[in-house]
Formats: sequence, structure tokens, C-alpha cells
Amino acid sequence: MANKPTYKELEQQVKELRRQAVKLERAEKALKVERKRLFALLDGLPGYVYLQGPDHSIRFANRSFRERFGEPEGRACYQVITGRDKPCKLCRPFSVFETGRPLEWEWVRGDGRVYQIYDYPFSDIDGSPLVLELGIDVTERKHAEEALRRSENKYKTLLEHLPQKIFLKNNALVYLSCNENYARDLNIKSEEIQDKTDYDFFPKALAEKYRADDKRIVASGNTEDIEEKYLQDGQEVWVHTVKTPIKDEKGNITGVLGIFWDITKRKHAKEALRESEAQKRAILDASIDRIRYIDKDMRIIWANKTTAEASNMSPEDLVGQLCFRLFVGRDTPCEECPTKKSQETGRLERAVIRYPRVRGIEGESYWDNYSVPIKNEAGDIVSFIQIARNITDQKRAAEHIRTLTHELIKAQERERQKISCELHDSVAQNLATAKIICETLFVNQPTVPREIRHRVSELSKILHGSITAVRDLAYDLRPSGLDQLGLIQTTFQYCEDFSEKTGLSVDFSSAGMDDLKMDSDTEINLYRLVQEGLNNVRKHAEATRSIVKLVLSLSNIILRIEDNGKGFDANDRWVTASQEKQLGLTSMEERVSLLGGTMTIQSSPMRGTKIFIKVPYEREKD
Repeated sequence: MANKPTYKELEQQVKELRRQAVKLERAEKALKVERKRLFALLDGLPGYVYLQGPDHSIRFANRSFRERFGEPEGRACYQVITGRDKPCKLCRPFSVFETGRPLEWEWVRGDGRVYQIYDYPFSDIDGSPLVLELGIDVTERKHAEEALRRSENKYKTLLEHLPQKIFLKNNALVYLSCNENYARDLNIKSEEIQDKTDYDFFPKALAEKYRADDKRIVASGNTEDIEEKYLQDGQEVWVHTVKTPIKDEKGNITGVLGIFWDITKRKHAKEALRESEAQKRAILDASIDRIRYIDKDMRIIWANKTTAEASNMSPEDLVGQLCFRLFVGRDTPCEECPTKKSQETGRLERAVIRYPRVRGIEGESYWDNYSVPIKNEAGDIVSFIQIARNITDQKRAAEHIRTLTHELIKAQERERQKISCELHDSVAQNLATAKIICETLFVNQPTVPREIRHRVSELSKILHGSITAVRDLAYDLRPSGLDQLGLIQTTFQYCEDFSEKTGLSVDFSSAGMDDLKMDSDTEINLYRLVQEGLNNVRKHAEATRSIVKLVLSLSNIILRIEDNGKGFDANDRWVTASQEKQLGLTSMEERVSLLGGTMTIQSSPMRGTKIFIKVPYEREKD
């Protein structure tokens, strides 16, 4: 039988129990304080927090939860959060009661908001199990992550489709990534390049060179632009490389970005262009013409060797000079300048200009000038090409030839007049005398046989024909009517005779010419122009009708010759006439030039021909 505790022992036990009770009470108070602190902390969290019991009832909810779902008031979580009348089929917090392990999951709310959910096992004060659920709204983060993902995909797609070869290394010069073009050259897939170095892909010497370049960039922080040449399969390959340091937000260098272009074709094209430019420049420099490239303000951009040497300046010194000031010493462009006209028309323009002086040339000179406008893609003129050729010698030679031609025409007319006079006054008179003798040979001689009389009569007829032919020839050489009847009546008579002989209808008219006093050279040349014009119609036009008009208009004599013939291409006619040695038009032009006039031809196939001749006439002063 056990001994009963003494009173003193019982008193000690009671004291101990009281001490334990005090400790327990203090512990409970401390626990309540800590729980209040915890709930206060949870109440201040931006995400929603609530405590849930095994029966799904909500024991605590923080401010975010209450603001979003209202006061739970001891209701079940599925009623408060989802508005259901029974628990969800898959209640994740409930699985925490079963396993006692935390759970993390994602919830997409009906309005599209996304929450990251964390469920933790928790104990109530009495030790009963609870689940603490923390929900954080990650909608914006999710959207940002999605946008970042799309951006990265777009960036990756862009890099993969770029023709350049691209890589990224860290500051230890270890590959982080590359695009497919770069990986293809290394005969790998792009993801296989991670954690590799240049030594894994290139010969040692080349890898060391690349490594030295990259180290220099990491050390200096400068971008480098490099063009290099390599031999690949025996072929020369040019590569353009740009390497730049990659920096973080604090400016620390974290790696190297490299971009490669294969510029072999561009190099070859550039070399070909350089050779072409050199050839063109050599050709332009070899030209005897002065060739200049000028801007819209007529300042020289470039000039060929001929221009520079003639100006006694270097091509570089010519740049920026105003062409008109440099070459002809003017402050403004020349009045006849084709470049001025080309600025207005937008077309190639040409002008032959006489200059009193030109840089590098003594005395006056003549220049054949061309101006070619250069336009941009929009069609606006941005510059001009000027081509100038010194034609002084040709001009003087042409003037000399023209002078000789004029003198020849005058001499020809003098000879014609002389021969005409000889034919008319001598040959024709002698033939007339012989005809009279033949007609009077047997007067008072009735015994002359009839046969002899017939033969003499035939001889008389032949002499009559010869007299007519000689007189016609003399008239053609120099119509005597010019001196006796004047130009108008003589021309009218010639048109009548021409129409009668050829069958070509010729209508002649004049206006303001009856009392006109002209020198003999003007008269005979106008007459010859009518003569030559009608002969051309007869030979070439296949016309049935022609019109000749002589009109005095102000200080000019206008001669107009028209026909209804087959016509021709006026531009081509000058070329073919020269080649076929048909000098009708050329002869007319020379006569017009002799008179100081101008001649214009209008003609087209099957539309006849019109010739307009304008000769200056100065009235005599009373």
C-alpha cells in the first residue's frame, strides 16, 4: 500500500500547478497577441487572405478579401467567392487538410483576372486544423509576361530571318546565343552554341584573333566596325563585322554582340563600279570637248581634263566655280545659254554661241553648246551636264565656203548673162540671117528644081527651130524680161510658160511688189528660187497643182511655193539629198543665204510641200 502524500507535499504540488497555470495563461495571452499581430499583418497585404476550416467555413478574411467579396460572416468559401451552393468539385484547399502540405496554383476568375494562389496548413488556438489561403492578383504581370514572350518571339523571328549572322557572348567570351545563319556556318543548331567558345569552332589562330578582338571591345567599351578578307574554298570572301559591347542598367559591360555581313558581291560590284568610273573618266578626259557637271546654280561639281587644261587650273580648283563667270567673265549667264533654257523646258537644249572672249583663248570664238538636265526619281532637275565644243575653225571654214559659194553664184549669173547676150546677140542673129538667106535664096529664079526648093525649105525650118532653142536657152540663162519688164511680170510669164510646157497648173500671185525697186542680184536670185522650186515640183512631187506667191510684208519679201504632191519627211530629206547628190534644196538654201534670208520647209508624206522664204528688204529713203 502506497504511502499517502503529506500535507506539505500536497501544498508543494498545488503551488507547482498554480505556477504552471500562470505560465499557460501567459502563453495563451502571448499567443493571442501574436495572432493579432499576424492577422494585422495579413490584413495589410495587397493580396486577399482568408482562413478556412475543414467545413469550408471562413474563420478570418483580410481587408483585400472583404473589399473584393464582402464580409464572409462565417459563410463557406464557395458561397462567398464563387457564389455556389455547394463545394467545388476540385477543392484545392481541402487537399491541404488531407496531405498537410502547402499547395501553389493559379486561378482564372470569370472576368479574366488571374490570381496566383498559395494554400498553407495552419492551426487554430485550440489546435484544430485550418488552411490559410493567399491570393495575389497577377493579371498585369501575366499580360506583361505574355507581351514579353510575344516580343521575344518576334525578336527571335526577326533575327532568324535577317540575312546577317548574329551572335551574343558574355564578358567571359562564352557564347550565349546566335541566330540560324550564324549556326549554319558553324554546321550546328542555334541552341547548341550555348556555353561554347570560338575554340570549339574555329582554327586556333583564327579563334585567338576573334578572342583578342572581343577582349579589346570588353576592355574599351567601344563599338568596332571591321572589313576583312578571307579565303574560303579557294575563293576570296569579304566580311563586314560590327561588334559592340552589351551593358546592363548600371553601365557594366556584360558581353559582346556581333553582327556579320557577307559583302563579297558588294565589294566586287564596288570594284567594278570603280573600274567603270575610271574608264568613263578616262573617256571623258580624252574628249576634245569641254565637259562639265554643274549644279542648279551653275556651279561646277566636276570637269574633265580638257576643261581644266584649257582653263589653266586643276580639276579640284574648278569645283564650286560659276561656269559663266569662270569661262566668259560674266556676272550673269549668257542670254543664249542652253542651260537656262534647259531649266525651263526640262529637255536637252543646244545653242551655237559667239563669245567675244573665253578663258584660255585669244580673240572671239564660236562654241557648240549642249546642256543635258539630270533629274532625280521625283522628276526634279538637280544638276546639268554641259558639253562645249570649239567650232571656231569650222565656223570660219563654213563662212569661207559660203562666201566662195556666194561669189560662185554671182560669177555664174554673170557668166550666164554674158553667154545669154552672146547667144541672143550673135548666135541667134546669125541663125536668123541664115534663115532669111535660105528663104530668099531662089527669089527670081523660077527654074530651080522643086526638090532643091524643098530641101532649102527644110533647112529654113531647122534654122527656125535652132533660133527658137537658142533664144529659149538665152532666156533661161538670163531672162531679158527682168531688165525690161521687172521681176513680177517676168516671173508671171515664166509660170505661164512652165505650165504650158509641163502640164502642171501653176497659180502665181503677188502683193505689194509692183512698184518695188530691187537690185539686180536680188531680182535674179528670187527668180532663180521660183525656177528651182518649180523644177523640184516637176521632178519629184508628182503634183498636179502648184502655187507661187510673192508678197512684201513690212521689211521682208516673202516667197511661198506650195504643191499638192506626195510630200516627204523634211528632216530625212536633207540627209538623203546629200547622199543621193540631189542639190535642189541645197542650191535654194545657198541662194537664200546669199540674200541674207531664211528658208523653212513644211512637208509630210502624202500631204504636199510648202516652202517659205523670207528675204530682208530695206526701202530706199526719199
